[in-house]
Amino acid sequence: MSANVLTTTKGMSRDAWLGWRRKGVGSSDIAAIMGLVPRYRTQIDVWLEKTGQEPIDDRPPYIVDGVEYPSEAAFWGTVHEDAIANHFAAMTGFKVYRRNAILQHPEHEFMLANLDRAVLVPGDGRVVLECKSTSAYLSEEWRDERVPLAYQAQVQWQLAITGVQYAFIASLIGGNKFTYTRIDRDEEVIAALIQAAADFWKHVVDNTMPPVDGSEKCGEALANLYPESKGEEAIELPPTIKPSELEYYFRMKAQVAEVEDDMRLVENKVKAELGDHARAWCGDYKVFWPTVTSRRLDTKRLKADHPDIYDEYADESTTRRFQIKKGA
Repeated sequence: MSANVLTTTKGMSRDAWLGWRRKGVGSSDIAAIMGLVPRYRTQIDVWLEKTGQEPIDDRPPYIVDGVEYPSEAAFWGTVHEDAIANHFAAMTGFKVYRRNAILQHPEHEFMLANLDRAVLVPGDGRVVLECKSTSAYLSEEWRDERVPLAYQAQVQWQLAITGVQYAFIASLIGGNKFTYTRIDRDEEVIAALIQAAADFWKHVVDNTMPPVDGSEKCGEALANLYPESKGEEAIELPPTIKPSELEYYFRMKAQVAEVEDDMRLVENKVKAELGDHARAWCGDYKVFWPTVTSRRLDTKRLKADHPDIYDEYADESTTRRFQIKKGA
């Protein structure tokens, strides 16, 4: 089994590439669909993107030598990808080359992938190379040839689409430590990924929102999906929401408040002992309470002294405030 070429990407604009991405689930989507990166992306984020409902990114592009990148981070990601691929080739002696195409699974049309690179291994033929650049703060996740689960899912997705038996994932950690690991094809994992993605894709086809989760990112996605309330008319919640759930919410909120008080007690005891010292230690723990100077615009005074200037530069924003009350 080998992948179909859905379209070539050489010379393709970013807008056109994003349009093609909406036609299926890519390898960068699968970790979010599996709930592996709740702090960064959720199923609802992916669903909003695939259905063309994601918030408009109005940030100016980052331009280098006339080439537009969506952000400075995206530019450096491209630079590091080239460096990682070249160094992998130098370390292994394998031929590494670009696969300028969006690949599609031969049976499941919603399964798509862009490969960072392909590798020609003597005796094994073509395999996959995934290049990652990560912060030194995340180095523990890569210790002893470990690979974060989100990246393992991404690579298994690529293996499922290409039909090859293994991949290499090469990483640059903290800008100065290079490592690479072989990841073998796992049919059990691949079957689970395909089933989860197929279930998700039904929501895209039917334009029905996938199940919510408890992540902060999911809450942000819902706020983007429903930015404003319409009228004050009250509705009765459907049977999918039970009063017992709201009671549980109240109990958890009270427990959180109690835990926060306990945490503040520890903080205040430590602060009292620190006094005017900026740092301290206690066993294996280090404590910091330095002076941090920042400047903020005094909008209240600006409005009083220069109302015209305030009105000219003031931006109006709207938000929705969620609250649950008990009783009448």
